Amino acid sequence: MVLAIGLFVRSAASRNRLWVALSALGLAFSALAWAMGDKYVATLSKASLTGMGLGWLGAIVTYGAGWLLGRRAVRAQGRDADELRHG
Repeated sequence: MVLAIGLFVRSAASRNRLWVALSALGLAFSALAWAMGDKYVATLSKASLTGMGLGWLGAIVTYGAGWLLGRRAVRAQGRDADELRHG
């Protein structure tokens, strides 16, 4: 949760709407997984276990999309720099 909150704060400071949306969604999914996990430990409910799994899956997909978009941006910047050097 600490990392999810940290990513959200950093993206909010950057004011990039895409990163803010992705980090907010990732934080929401992480919070869902945490809350359902807490509920599962207390009640051993199958519905809580399902909710925890869905929260985890949503967080992985959201943060994976952010990682992929970040890699594409870095590669695009690298190509632009290479074109300027080799003109």
